[in-house]
Amino acid sequence: MHSLSPVGKITDIVKKLNSGIHFYATAIEKVAAPNCQAMFRRMWEEKQRAVRTLAPLSDLKAEKIEDANSTCIDFQNIYTKLLGAISSDKDCTYVKQLIDVEETILHTIDEALNEDHTPENASSLRLVRTRTQQCHDEMLSLYNASAPRLA
Repeated sequence: MHSLSPVGKITDIVKKLNSGIHFYATAIEKVAAPNCQAMFRRMWEEKQRAVRTLAPLSDLKAEKIEDANSTCIDFQNIYTKLLGAISSDKDCTYVKQLIDVEETILHTIDEALNEDHTPENASSLRLVRTRTQQCHDEMLSLYNASAPRLA
């Protein structure tokens, strides 16, 4: 396995963010609770904002940015659709899986931050990481609040 360049790692983040956008769009349609739908919309918007921040730093051509996806998150989305179809609590299923997506994105950003970036790129990565951590924490809080239903 070859190591990605710093720009390649940013490209990987953009791909994961794009897949996250698609995942949140699916989740908005699949969940029933209005509070989940509202939270997923906020997360969807945050992922779009992150793509707009990082895409210019990636090696993706402008016309290809929206089409760039991450296979691992796309497969997780498909898995969640199947799991949600048989789950008695579809909302909780989507929240749990989207927490995993946020963790995947955070891990990828952390790896990228270990690289040697320009100060501007590092600042953009830190900004996106902070916002992604906030999304993760909010999703985890929602999941933990629903945990008594799971016991």
